[in-house]
Amino acid sequence: MPRRKRIPAGQREIESTAGAEALRWCSRCETYKPVSEFYKAAGWACKSRVRAYQREYPRQPRRLREYNLRKNYGITHDDYDTLLAAQHNVCTACGLPETGVDPRTQQPHYLVVDHDHRTGRIRGLLCSACNVALGLLQEDPVRIQALLAYTERCRQTDAA
Repeated sequence: MPRRKRIPAGQREIESTAGAEALRWCSRCETYKPVSEFYKAAGWACKSRVRAYQREYPRQPRRLREYNLRKNYGITHDDYDTLLAAQHNVCTACGLPETGVDPRTQQPHYLVVDHDHRTGRIRGLLCSACNVALGLLQEDPVRIQALLAYTERCRQTDAA
């Protein structure tokens, strides 16, 4: 395979001149192309080459999820499914199913793996709302009890 042509950093983009659009070097096509033919986040190649790459290597959500579960929590997707079935597909804290939806795919979110950050021990699966609340309260039982007492006091004064 022939070596790719290496362009020095200062020459990868050519400034625009009298009405002409600025040019950028596409490392895959090995030519200068207008800046409008590049995605902002993927400056390594032009849009047509990025799309070709995405067609050749499509996303694999199940495989990515398996990798993240193993890397972050030391469990497999089957372990996750076992936990989910043991909890009857609901949050272990509030007992409700996950209500969050991915805006891109319209698929419901997975329940979040809740774990002790000091020991790494998995405590259960939480819905997004309970996970965020637990994080904002810094997993402090005193703060959680204080918030519970506050909401009960407010509920009593609203009922009266």
